[in-house]
Amino acid sequence: MQMRTYRAITPGYRSCCSTIGGPRSASSIAGNFYMNHLLKNELESIKSKGTFTSPLGECKNSFVSCNDMAEAAVRCLVEGPERHGDKYYDICGAQSTSMHEVANILTKALATDEAKDVCPEAYGKRITYVPQDIEQFEKDFGSTRAEFFEYLRNGFYSRCSPDFYNITGKRPLTYYEYLTTKGAAGDTGLAELFSSQGAIFTKGVDQFKDLKNITK
Repeated sequence: MQMRTYRAITPGYRSCCSTIGGPRSASSIAGNFYMNHLLKNELESIKSKGTFTSPLGECKNSFVSCNDMAEAAVRCLVEGPERHGDKYYDICGAQSTSMHEVANILTKALATDEAKDVCPEAYGKRITYVPQDIEQFEKDFGSTRAEFFEYLRNGFYSRCSPDFYNITGKRPLTYYEYLTTKGAAGDTGLAELFSSQGAIFTKGVDQFKDLKNITK
């Protein structure tokens, strides 16, 4: 089995499948960094000051919508191994986007009627990206998450893969489309962003601090 690894975060699984052969009917679908996680920890700052921080700097990343990830997965399940067996898909966004561009896109989305309904505190605000050093980010979230963000800071998630188009016949969502378009669950990305949905991480809490106690 010949494979190419596009991102440094997932070679272990693929290498394992290559080594043991893996079932020919299996499909692997890897998603880039999800759009709904991008600003989840910055909501209070966005609403009160019109700013958000991030250590990603000037590096552009092809953030992906969970809606696109789900659609690709459903297609693979419905169409089955005849088309998707023994395939390794890399689901990415439509374009690579910097954090300054994310701020401009969010500003545009916050000027819509949808924003007035779901986040009146942020409606009409001009949003500005404030760069953050990785050392402060590590203090906020711990070393494990900071190490993961080094991939984002150094271009490992910049690639725009054609895999979503090859599976579905259409391009993936842009960040603006994600924020302003309703997904299968009936909510827009803006509604998701300004809700408690998907709030996995909390500033000041290292959720991976006990990893050192795990042994192979």
